[in-house]
Amino acid sequence: MTLDPLVSLLVAVVVLLIGTAVNRRVGLLSRYNIPDPITGGLLFATVASVVWALTDFRVTFDQTIKPVLLLMFFAGVGMCADLSKLKQGGKALVIFLVVLLPFIIVQNAVGISVAKLFDLHPIFGLVGGSITLVGGHGTGAAYAERFAEVNNLQTVMELSMTVATLGLIIGGIIAGPVAEYLIKRHNLRSQAVAGATTSRVEEAVPISPVGMAGSLAGILAAVVVGRWLAAKFSGGTITIPAFLWCMLLGVAIRNLVPFTPLRMDDRASDLISGVCLGLFLVMTMM
Repeated sequence: MTLDPLVSLLVAVVVLLIGTAVNRRVGLLSRYNIPDPITGGLLFATVASVVWALTDFRVTFDQTIKPVLLLMFFAGVGMCADLSKLKQGGKALVIFLVVLLPFIIVQNAVGISVAKLFDLHPIFGLVGGSITLVGGHGTGAAYAERFAEVNNLQTVMELSMTVATLGLIIGGIIAGPVAEYLIKRHNLRSQAVAGATTSRVEEAVPISPVGMAGSLAGILAAVVVGRWLAAKFSGGTITIPAFLWCMLLGVAIRNLVPFTPLRMDDRASDLISGVCLGLFLVMTMM
C-alpha cells in the first residue's frame, strides 16, 4: 500500500501530535526534553514493526516533501537571526564562544577515534561528535542526508538521530544539576529584567496572518534561491550544501528587510521553522 504525498503528510502530522501528547503525560520524557517528533516517530516505528512482523501488511510513504521541510527549517532559522542583537551579547558572548570551542574539538577528536577503532569512516565520528551534540537533530539530519548522498554511508541517519537524542538525555542529566549548583553557589541573578515588560507586551500581541504570510514568503524565497545556488556551485572544490545556502539567505533577508517598508515577525518565522523541523524529524523516524 503506497500513500500519496498529502496522505503521507497527514499521517506525519498525526504522529507528531501523538508524540506531543505522550511527552506531556510522561514526566520522564519532558524532563529530559525528548523532542515530540522523536517520541511519536519511535512509537509509530515500533507499532509498524510489530504489525509488519505479524502480518503481510506494508505501507510505503511518499517522502517527496521531506527534503523541502528541512530546507524550510534552516531558512526559518536564518530568518530569526537578527544580527543587530549580537552586540547585546558583548563580552559574555565572546567568553562563551572561547569556552565552547575546545569542547567541540574534543567531541570530534573522540568521535573520530572511536570510529577508527571500529574501522568505520571518520565521518561517522563527526556525526557522533559536534554535528549532533552541538547542532542537535536538525543539523545532524541535514549533514546525515548529505553524507549518505555524497559518501554513500549507510545508517548514518540512524546514528545521527540516536546520538542527538542521547546528547539531549545526557545533557539534561548533567547540565541541569551543574547549572543549578553554580547558580546557587555564585548567587547568580538574571540581568534581563529591563526588557522583560516589553517582551511580555510583544508576546501578548498575536501573530497576524500578514506576518505569517511575510515570513512564509521569505522562507520560501530562501529555499528556492538556496536550492538553485547549491545546484549551480555543486561542482566546486568545496561544496556548500543546500541547507546552508538557505540559512544564509534567510539571514540576509531578515537583516535587509528593516531597510525596506516591509516588516517581518520573527515569531512567525520561528513557528514555521519549528513545525517544518518537527514534521521532517517525525517522517525520518517513521
